[in-house]
Order: sequence, then structure tokens, then C-alpha cells
Amino acid sequence: MTSCSRLASCSWRLFGAGHGGSPDRETVQRRLTAIVHAVAAAARTTLTALGHPLLAGIIWWKQGCVAVVEVSIVVDRDDVDRARAGAGTLVAVGTHAVPMVIGESWAQA
Repeated sequence: MTSCSRLASCSWRLFGAGHGGSPDRETVQRRLTAIVHAVAAAARTTLTALGHPLLAGIIWWKQGCVAVVEVSIVVDRDDVDRARAGAGTLVAVGTHAVPMVIGESWAQA
């Protein structure tokens, strides 16, 4: 089991109340897909991999906010950019979303 899979399976321990998990979970996919379709329709385009929230490590809903979480053993700039872009995609259609990155260490700058 990868670090991302382990964290996704115990997301409730990290975030407390709320719900979500890996975008591989059907309930997470269903809820995100509705938002993603609204984004594509509003922009009349398809999403790129960078800004696609279904490619995040964890999606977590809590108190009206959505956390778009990237999980990496060594966090680098790409992880931060993906989290920011994924949250930005949701914000574009009025969802209150925040980017988060979780890792064991930071990459050298």
C-alpha cells in the first residue's frame, strides 16, 4: 500500500469530522464529477491533468469547504502546484476549496 493509499484510508484521523477520501472511491467520484462537469461547461473546455481534482490524493469535505490534498513522500513544487490548481478548478465554479500538501519531507529548493 502506498503512502497516499494509507493516508486516504485514514483521512478521518487527519481531518476529523467530515467525509471524503481517495478520488478512487465511488462516493468521492460521484460528488466531484458533478462539480467537474460544471467547470467544463462553464469554461467550454476540458480540464488538464494539472487542475483536475479527480487526480488529487485525497478530497475531503468539511463544514462547507473542500480540501484538495496532494500526498507525496518528498513534497516538491509540483505537488504544491497540483494542489493549488485542483482547488482553483473548484473555486472557479463557486466551491470553497483549499489546497493542501502532505508529505514526510520537503524537497531541496
